[in-house]
Amino acid sequence: MLDSGLEAELRRRTFEPSHVAALICGRPPPGGNPFRSAGRDLLPILRQIVSGELDADRMDYLQRDSFFTGVNYGKFDLDWIVQNLASVERDGGVHLALQHRAVFAFEDFLLSRYHMFLSVYFHYASVGYEVLLQRYCDTSGGEYRLPADVDEYLQHDDVALTAALRASKNPWAKRIVRRQGYRLLVEIGPFLEGPEGGAHQLEAQKERLEQAGIDAFTTLSRGVLSTYGRDATLYVKSPRGEVPIAEYTPLYERYAEAATLARLYAPPERFDEARRVLGI
Repeated sequence: MLDSGLEAELRRRTFEPSHVAALICGRPPPGGNPFRSAGRDLLPILRQIVSGELDADRMDYLQRDSFFTGVNYGKFDLDWIVQNLASVERDGGVHLALQHRAVFAFEDFLLSRYHMFLSVYFHYASVGYEVLLQRYCDTSGGEYRLPADVDEYLQHDDVALTAALRASKNPWAKRIVRRQGYRLLVEIGPFLEGPEGGAHQLEAQKERLEQAGIDAFTTLSRGVLSTYGRDATLYVKSPRGEVPIAEYTPLYERYAEAATLARLYAPPERFDEARRVLGI
């Protein structure tokens, strides 16, 4: 439910809640495009601010996550980037742009995201526990469910999940609360190319472990660092003119591919045995 005061304010500005929802979801606004001003289409730049190369959310969570996880990655010159934001007009549409003097800060932002993916978002321990949590959900017979009611869902946090796991007799729940997660046995990556070779290699190793009676699982973590190729292009304003970011810095196109990590896990109580089976 949308707050009534917010809904009234939106309508005072000739917007409907459905227009905002469409902007957030990246869908065409219902009943035509209300985001026009003086004959210019503001929808491209608004979408870029909500979800784009330099959107508000990415620039916020990257530094926030860096602070709260205590890592040195994820830091970049946010103030300099914001001070050098601009706009360009193409075919009646207004797009987000960056002054050329801040491109090096944007490159640092890309690298910061890449390092955060590898050091935090794709950390081997959290990825491994996600698999154990999925196994719990698959085998507990619906013992744990997320609330369907929106208000209840907003109050549902990791404390509620932990309480459910502690109360469960499911073996996967017990393993999670006792912190007996599977240990990382083999890791391939990170790489920015196709992961097929590494994934096949790990699957073959997993089959060898299963033949020896050792439970194991593989994971493939993939995260897209940029939105290269989307219609709403980030531009650079430079003495050479206004050009797409991909034409200005090769670093951007390099990180257009998904960063990928392939991993093989084994239970801690049979970890040494698993290493012997694989000869590692």
